[in-house]
Amino acid sequence: MGWVLPKVVVARPARDVLEERKIRKLAGARHAPGDWIRRARMITASWDGKSTAVIADELGCHPQTVRERLHRFNTHGLEGLGDRSGSGRIGSGKLTGNRRSTGREPSDIGSSPDERCNNRTHRASRHRFRRRAASRPRTR
Repeated sequence: MGWVLPKVVVARPARDVLEERKIRKLAGARHAPGDWIRRARMITASWDGKSTAVIADELGCHPQTVRERLHRFNTHGLEGLGDRSGSGRIGSGKLTGNRRSTGREPSDIGSSPDERCNNRTHRASRHRFRRRAASRPRTR
């Protein structure tokens, strides 16, 4: 069996001066999304002739991550710097604290008069406790 070497991927040249200026500006930015800055740095480092292993070492990531980002830039351009739509968890599938502990939707909680009274009583007692705790002197 022969050795399998990773595919050599480099960022394509900028389509025009404007695209190169935007990416270089983003790579040196301080007030931009961190993931965009990091991906722009990968591209500019590739333009400067650095290998994926060197880029990964400088940015503290895996060389495969650099190859994937460079490939994405090569196919999608500037839009490839951002996250793809639909990535991550869908919000409606998450369990909130109330649903996890009670097994019910937040809208179901406090729907009966008895439960609403309990919630109000609980809030009032919590407020009184905080007020008392704030008035006491702190001890070490």
